[in-house]
Amino acid sequence: MITMMKYLAFSKTRIRLELFYKFNFLSSFFAALVIFFVEYFLWNAIYSGSGKDELAHLTFFSVFSYILFGNILRKLLGDGVDERIGESYRDGSIVLDKIKPVLLPFRYLFDDLGRGLLQAAVISIPLVSVFLFKAGDVISFQQVMLFIVMAGFAYLIFFILNFILGLVSFWTGSIIGIYMLKMACMSILSGLYIPLEFYPEWLLKLTYVFPFRAIYYLPVSAMMKSYSLEEGLLLILQQLAWVTVLLVLCISLQRAAFKKLTVQGG
Repeated sequence: MITMMKYLAFSKTRIRLELFYKFNFLSSFFAALVIFFVEYFLWNAIYSGSGKDELAHLTFFSVFSYILFGNILRKLLGDGVDERIGESYRDGSIVLDKIKPVLLPFRYLFDDLGRGLLQAAVISIPLVSVFLFKAGDVISFQQVMLFIVMAGFAYLIFFILNFILGLVSFWTGSIIGIYMLKMACMSILSGLYIPLEFYPEWLLKLTYVFPFRAIYYLPVSAMMKSYSLEEGLLLILQQLAWVTVLLVLCISLQRAAFKKLTVQGG
């Protein structure tokens, strides 16, 4: 219990820090709203121009649900902790972090979780209000619970992946290239901007090879489709498989990284 409170302190501190810089926080909030409405009107124009009720077997309301809850998930995920780990390695502060009486992965996890939960909660207020106004009682309680559970696992996969990429910078000496590659893969292979139903078959198959689909598409698709309980559990098992694979890789890589720790510039 004491250990958990110790790590929760990092979340509370991060929340206070986010709220302290009000201009940055509000700028990020309004930018997210602008992005949502741009996506909404873009897809509305696409469906209106097509003259069809469905595209790629998806109605406009399905895509509307996808982009709305996708924007909430984006705020939860953020950009990842890989940049922070890379910068800590570059300036030498990783050494001080390592000797503190806390486990380094959990420190980064709870710190970023405070940011993610705050930003997701705040953006949810206007977006969910818009959704309820437009959707009424179309969405079931099971869909909402499935989305919440899968969003939690998505965050965990994304965090472990970013922690791994941050550790890779111990060998490369820089995180910039790794970060840009990650964001490019995330944009294409996760369904970040376009639901995977619109992808050509060869690209759709490629999304199964990497964890990005489990990070973004799977949880958001729970609000776009009416999965049965069995289908939902199978999707969660896919996420758990990625958590297991990445966790094993992360533990092995962390041991190797700290063994060869030679900090640049400090």
